[in-house]
Amino acid sequence: MAVIIVNQPSYPNVSHTNLIYEITSDKANQPQFQYVMDVKLGAALLARIKQYPNPQGKAVFDPAKIFNDYLEYPTSVLTQFNVQGFGTSDRTFNVFFGEQYAANFTSPVTLYSGAGTQVGDPAVAGVNARVFPGTVDPNNGISFNWLDLNSSPTWLTNYPSNSGTTEGVNIENYHPLSVTDYAVLGQYGGGQANLYLRNAAGGSLASVNFGVVDSLTYLPIGPKNLLARGISQTILDQTAYSYVTLGSSSNRYYYRWTENCHYDRTNFLFINKYGAWDNFGITLPVSRDTNIRRDEIKRPFVNYSNDGRYNLQRRGLDYFNVDFQDRYSVSTDWLNQDQAAWLTELIESPKVFVQANGSELIPVVLTNSSYTSFTNKKSQKTFEFILEYQYANSRRSTQ
Repeated sequence: MAVIIVNQPSYPNVSHTNLIYEITSDKANQPQFQYVMDVKLGAALLARIKQYPNPQGKAVFDPAKIFNDYLEYPTSVLTQFNVQGFGTSDRTFNVFFGEQYAANFTSPVTLYSGAGTQVGDPAVAGVNARVFPGTVDPNNGISFNWLDLNSSPTWLTNYPSNSGTTEGVNIENYHPLSVTDYAVLGQYGGGQANLYLRNAAGGSLASVNFGVVDSLTYLPIGPKNLLARGISQTILDQTAYSYVTLGSSSNRYYYRWTENCHYDRTNFLFINKYGAWDNFGITLPVSRDTNIRRDEIKRPFVNYSNDGRYNLQRRGLDYFNVDFQDRYSVSTDWLNQDQAAWLTELIESPKVFVQANGSELIPVVLTNSSYTSFTNKKSQKTFEFILEYQYANSRRSTQ
């Protein structure tokens, strides 16, 4: 008997939480004793963490931040028409535990595998640690773990879907929808996701069958994605709403489509609280304020390096650098409580893109420093957010 894993997280799980491993060993009273944890991705050793026993003789490790450092949000899924997995934002790590101690308090320590007295790298393995960059509310009163593991199926968005009556997508938008299907993959139509397009009277216009490629899947359900799959512009123009199902499941996710009236349309694509791409569109004008910073230099009026003749066109005050900082703002439509709660995920998002009037996607950063998303419903039943942002890449001057 040596290292024993007493408790460990459930998987799949998310990286923005505490992934707690509790381990113990009957060797914990040995001189210079330390528990050792190795975190690996495939054969690559990412980190080796050592910890002295706590007062109970145990160790409590949390590799969540290590996992998160090796997760990236894929942007290729935003403009694709193929079903895709989560890519580098969904990875499986391996965690191994061992121990090290010495014969006495002055001799060198020896690293043991944790399996008996075998010398070597940590070898007591935890379960395969599959994680993606979602979050867990620490105030849920239940667990550190992401709890949506055995539901059928879990849509990785808090978009308030209710039979197509809420704000949805515009026909010029990209829109990936994320689903997770850990517990039920293959039970609904062989793991097939289906999108149905309907007109205002509820009549069928078209449907698209997607093959779910993994238990974490992006479905490209936006109009621009569908154009690339062969859905005609005529059908898109007639679409009033759409919904997605997983196989024969009655669990439908609805989106209402807005008319293509070519008003100013700002489409935000952002990482939501599940670590997945989400979408919100606004059909209202965008305001732009520009701050200009000029670095000045004063040149002599007389040209001392030439003939010194009078020249009125010769500058005195000049600029050697000019910087622009454009700040944009746009107001949302009036939102109900559910919509407002969902949209806070955009304001808090670590990565946001803007698509203006069907154009290419531009990376931006949200600059809102505060917001109010919940008040007494008696005094305020609707909300309006003003979203403030700037481009991640500032435009250049000619200076």
